[in-house]
Amino acid sequence: MKARVAAAFLRSVALCVLPAAAVASRDAHVAKVKVKKPATGSWKVTTGGGDDDLLGSFTVTSGQVSALQGTIQSGAPTDCGPGPVSIPAQQRITRINIKSGGYPYDFYEVGGVARGALVPDPPISVSVDAAGSAVQGTLFIQFAPKGASGTGEIRWDDGQCELDFNVAHG
Repeated sequence: MKARVAAAFLRSVALCVLPAAAVASRDAHVAKVKVKKPATGSWKVTTGGGDDDLLGSFTVTSGQVSALQGTIQSGAPTDCGPGPVSIPAQQRITRINIKSGGYPYDFYEVGGVARGALVPDPPISVSVDAAGSAVQGTLFIQFAPKGASGTGEIRWDDGQCELDFNVAHG
């Protein structure tokens, strides 16, 4: 999953981080991206790009994600079971500003704290309400630099259930 999150993140920021001239020329310098905070308001948990496990919503206010809830989709791992999933507690959004491979990466996420790695690790520990049962799990959401989209995952049952999803403002 980390590889898929990293690949999705790189796809989402590639055009923002590298201007067209930089892509065409080995000698070009990387432009600094002006990163936007995730937009305040209602967000959708969506499918697409192979991340088709959960549909739902959450709210972003005052630098936090709250009321994350969704319904497990038919393509999700069978270990997750059918039904609703929610994370009742608010989760803090953190700005990550790191340099990897000589390139700057500047983005917002709900998850671990960057320690020089491209994809910060580990995701944060959360209580997950899965089909009416409270279980310990993890949450990771990474917002694209323009602040209106991103990717995420929720895991529980020692990683046996892993729900991958996309997020979009609006």
